[in-house]
Amino acid sequence: MSEYASFCHSPLLKRHPGPPLIDTQFIFWKDGDFGLCFEEIFILSLSYSLLSLVSALYAGLYRSRNRRQRPSLGLLARGILVTILGINSITKLVSSFWLIPSLSYSLLLSQSLSVLAWIIHSLSLFVLSFSPTHTGLGPLPLNLTWGLTLLSTILRFRSVIHYLNHGSTLPSYLSSSVIQITSYIEFGVQVVYIFLLFVPAGKHRSSHTPLLGSTQFRQGEDEEEILDDGDELLVTSHGIQEYGSVRPHPTLRRFRLPDASEDRANPLSLLSFWWVQPLMKRGSLGLLRRPQDLPLMPKALWTSTVRERFQRIFNPDRGGARADTELYSLKSMDRLSVSHSSQPSLAAAAHNTAPNITDPPPPPHHHHQMSLVRALNWSFGLHYYPLGIMKLVNDVIGFGGPLLLHQLVAFMENRTEPMSHGYYYALGLFLSTLLTAVLNAHFTYQVNKVCIKIRGSLVTEIFRKSLSVSTVGMGDYSTEPIRLVDGRNDYEGRVEIYSNGAWGTICDDYWDDTDASVVCKQLGLANGVARLAATFGEGTGSILMDDLQCTGNETEITSCTHTSSHNCGHYEDAGVLCSPPIKLVGGTSSLEGRIEVFKNGVWGTVCDDSFDDTDASVVCRELGLGTGTARVAGYFGPGTGSILMSSLQCTGIEGSLKSCSYSTSNSCLHAQDAGVTCTCV
Repeated sequence: MSEYASFCHSPLLKRHPGPPLIDTQFIFWKDGDFGLCFEEIFILSLSYSLLSLVSALYAGLYRSRNRRQRPSLGLLARGILVTILGINSITKLVSSFWLIPSLSYSLLLSQSLSVLAWIIHSLSLFVLSFSPTHTGLGPLPLNLTWGLTLLSTILRFRSVIHYLNHGSTLPSYLSSSVIQITSYIEFGVQVVYIFLLFVPAGKHRSSHTPLLGSTQFRQGEDEEEILDDGDELLVTSHGIQEYGSVRPHPTLRRFRLPDASEDRANPLSLLSFWWVQPLMKRGSLGLLRRPQDLPLMPKALWTSTVRERFQRIFNPDRGGARADTELYSLKSMDRLSVSHSSQPSLAAAAHNTAPNITDPPPPPHHHHQMSLVRALNWSFGLHYYPLGIMKLVNDVIGFGGPLLLHQLVAFMENRTEPMSHGYYYALGLFLSTLLTAVLNAHFTYQVNKVCIKIRGSLVTEIFRKSLSVSTVGMGDYSTEPIRLVDGRNDYEGRVEIYSNGAWGTICDDYWDDTDASVVCKQLGLANGVARLAATFGEGTGSILMDDLQCTGNETEITSCTHTSSHNCGHYEDAGVLCSPPIKLVGGTSSLEGRIEVFKNGVWGTVCDDSFDDTDASVVCRELGLGTGTARVAGYFGPGTGSILMSSLQCTGIEGSLKSCSYSTSNSCLHAQDAGVTCTCV
């Protein structure tokens, strides 16, 4: 342990010549007690360091949006005691500079860490006193690390008593009356702290801020008017009008979010991301629950701005700055929050205000359509490529950090190197770490902004292309729609087809089960049974098909042999009964069994991953039954064929299983086939 000896006898501050009057030897045990230097480095300093780290963690971790209106008495009282300990430690540190002729590194380290630890610990206790998730005892890790400081306080108090009984060997540090008194105070406060650990937290009363318009606000609780004229709270205007008799929570007024706050921020705020602070405050209070609670995006990310810049490059002949009528509906997506009626919407701002951005250089003249990749490069490359330089600088500075750390360690081992070099290395290490953190944060943020621009330009271009297809071109991809009308469910009804802009029926001449099965196949259902003579009522409009004759291999009803002329009336309209794309197999009655679904022309089973009673009830509802109980692990025996669904997530309001969220890929076995037991309606 000779490497630690320099911390004991190297004088940091020297008031007069002569040897230091404190313990200058790094000894583990001396005269029936720990060596003072060993105690300062390995007991006091370590315990205070751990308390600082854990306290800082809890101080930042429990800034919850759900806060007590009244603090926990036990935690609050302990916070006051720790504040007294912090003042006591500051007094001890200041006294050491004036009372000790030669101050060692170890003594300065332990006392400085004690000041830091008690200050941070008091802050964490004050924060936790408003947390609804903790009792008067507080978090266990925080109490354990405090227990280490209690142990170190007891050991230091024992050292004072021990050296008072051996006056001849008493070091000057412990012989000072101020140091002795502060040690007594610290020990006494720590003892009181033990009793305060068991003070109850008091009744929990959450001050969670409800949404504007909530009826949880009590009348008479706040009689003064919260909203002054001109206040621009980030809430919907219809919320204030509809619930005009209910006043918003006072915290809403303190954290107003200006629209497009990044565009209004000064360079220092942009560098430090301080402009996000109001948004973070609202988030910590639980006030960010709806899209209307968010501010506008920066102008450079508006849909209209991105579209105009991209269209100016990709389609210069269309006039990129001209507002295309078919993209008018996209402007409503620009605004992420709904402003007051007195505030112009972002769509209007985007339409009437020129974008505050630097236009990209014009691309070289081309006689043909520019490729998409080149258009993106010309549109957003000026923003994206400089980020590569930022990333390079960030990586170079990051590599410099370990080199400076190596130089700092070498300086500590070299006693002949000037002290100023050590300060330079430490300062360089600090600056490299700081610059790396700042550059990395800005690089990630700017890359995300470029991604938003590219995504927005691609979506708007696809939307424009889809609306630019001519009627003739769309006719090449159209198919004859078909539907079932006036049935009891989605699987039965009168057959109607869509042709020439109108719906019409099919005459039942030669109509049979083969024709009905083709209709069901086209609808994605299983086999069908024909129904004649307007079983599901008479239709309206034209009778579009007659004398239908299908082979059963067709995928669409219009592919079957038929005639367009007819001598039928609507009393001969054809209908079908399709088998539901779901059935129960292997049960003892029609109310239970293994679930099998019809998908892509084949029957398969459902995996029981995440399968519960909510999913089972949707199955039963689709079969026209009551509520359902889930059966898992092949309860009704293993099925055959493919497992077509897994990881089902139904909300309980769906009318069919295919409307639920599910996955088609899985690693399930038929031993995991799901089943249900339904009740009668």
